[in-house]
Order: sequence, then C-alpha cells, then structure tokens
Amino acid sequence: RVREAVVSTQSTGMFAGFEKDGVEEEEEEEEEEHRRSEIEEAKKKSLDRGIKELICAVLRRRDSELDIALHKMFSAVEGDMEIGLDGNQFFEFLAGARIPRVETDDIYSAMDTDSDGLLTTEELMTAVDNCPVPERVHIPVVDTKPYIREPVIECPTEREQYKFLRTRAMKFLGGYGAERSDVRAMAEAFYTTFTGGDLEMVISPRDLDIPEPCVKECWGELDTNKDGYLDLQEFNRISHDILEEFIEKPTREEQRKTPPASVIPEIRMEEVEAMNGADRKILTGVVVNTYRELNVRVEEEDALKIAAKLSQNQEVVQLLNKVRDLGPNSEAFDTLKRLVRPIVERLARH
Repeated sequence: RVREAVVSTQSTGMFAGFEKDGVEEEEEEEEEEHRRSEIEEAKKKSLDRGIKELICAVLRRRDSELDIALHKMFSAVEGDMEIGLDGNQFFEFLAGARIPRVETDDIYSAMDTDSDGLLTTEELMTAVDNCPVPERVHIPVVDTKPYIREPVIECPTEREQYKFLRTRAMKFLGGYGAERSDVRAMAEAFYTTFTGGDLEMVISPRDLDIPEPCVKECWGELDTNKDGYLDLQEFNRISHDILEEFIEKPTREEQRKTPPASVIPEIRMEEVEAMNGADRKILTGVVVNTYRELNVRVEEEDALKIAAKLSQNQEVVQLLNKVRDLGPNSEAFDTLKRLVRPIVERLARH
C-alpha cells in the first residue's frame, strides 16, 4: 500500500507539471497574437510616404513656416487648434489636392491615433513626421541629341558681286541696239533683264545670285528701305558705275567743236535771284536730291536755274505754298518731290 501511495503521488505531480506548462504556452501564444495585432494596427495607421509629402505640400503652399501654415489652415477651415479638426474640416483642408472623400476618410482615420474623432495638431504633425525639408539632389542635364552642324554659307565678296554684274552687263550690251550715250536709258534696259521687262518689278537676291542670309552683308546701305529687294533707284547706284565704263564718249576733236550747253539756257541768273528765298531753297534742295538719287552730278548754277524754271509751273507754286505752311515732313512736300522728279529726269538725260 505504501508503494502504491508513493507511485500515485508521483503520477499526480507529473501531470500537474504538464498542466502548468500548457497554460504558460497558451499565455505566450495570446501575447504573440496581441503583439502581431498591434503591429498590424500600427501599420494601418502609418501613412504612405506620398500622402505625407502631399499633406506637407498643401501646408507649405500656405506658408513656408509650418507653425504659420497650421494657423492659416485651421483659420481657413474654421477649426480650433486647441480642439482639432473633424472629418469634414480635414476633407475641406485637402480639397485642393482633389482626393476622393473615401480616401480622405481613410487618411483621417490613420492619423487620428486615439480614435476620438478629432485630429489634433500633434497627431497631424506626428503623422507627417513634422514635414522634413525635402532633400534636393542636383541632376546634371545631359544633352543626348546629336549635334547637327549647320551648313556654312559663304557670302560673295564685293569683288565677286561686281564681277557678276559686269559679266551680265557685257552680255546685255552685246544685244543692246541703241546708242551707248545715255547711261540712264542703258541702266533701265539693263534693269529689265532681271525683272522680265517690267520697270515696276523689283530685283530679288536670287536674281543676283546672292543667298538669302547674305542680303544684309552684301547689299548693306544699297537697300535703302531694308525690304530685301532692289528697286530701280536702288539698283541704279551700282549699275551706273558699271555701265559708265561702256559709254561711247566723244573724241577730243568733237568735244572742241561742241561746247557744253547749259542745262536750261533760257533761264538767266537774274530770274533766279528774283525768286522768293524760301521757294528757291526748297526747290533747289529737291532738285539736288533728285539728281543725287539718279547718280548724276549737277552744277550749283544749273540746279538754281532748274529751280527757277520749276517755279514757273502753277502746280509747283501751289504745292510750295502748302510746304511753307506745313513744313518738309508734310504730305505736300512728298507730292512736290513726285511732281518734280520726272521733270528733272528728263533734264538729266541732256
């Protein structure tokens, strides 16, 4: 019996130890499960990095200083900084970011750590890690496009341009049937070889074998109105110089036999002096400028005589009266120049 009692006692103690070990294992499993649930809950409540940066960007848009930005944000949504924001106020705060209401509610729930339905400033700033200043990384810009070398355009030199025009002039004069005594008539006929026979047309850079980018360099002051083309007057500045070389000049004996005639022999200097001083100055200036545009030299006495001759024209007199009243910058002065020009051109031929 004693032996049975001992064996019974040992068996009872052994089972009691097994029971105690089982309870401890259950408690450890419960603690592990609770710890896991806390970790999962913490993960749910933590914000995605992109959401954090978005909220911080909304705050910094109001002010670079976070304290001031929070005050402005709470004031904008009519919130109390001591109490916190409710769900509607937080949704209004993120309205500019255009986040759907469902997602806004999820963000709000994750940031409200104590789940009391109010988001305090501490919870807000803790959730976004106090909005650290984003690190700026300088990334050098590398141009990966292949370098395309632009074609180099060589502009013709002044010598090359003169040679081109002189060659064209020689070809033109080879078929020119009129006398080579009037450089102006020759220049007009030469001009029409570039414009298809029309004096009103203009010469383009292509007509003179000049690339478009070289127009300014090649023509310079020759193109007075800077339109990229040459009209008859502008072209005459170079054509006269070239054609003068081919003018048939009288021999010395012919020059002795034929004394140079005055431009307007019927006008005496007494008539010039009798003109109104202002009219004489205006008309003489117009005559001299017109001759200069035609690249023809005129003596001062001849210019005065032409001015006196023009003063006898009734239309010229009427325009002179307007020019004296309105000045040289008036439309009347431009009309006067247009009226005088054909008269001077006819005289320039003789």
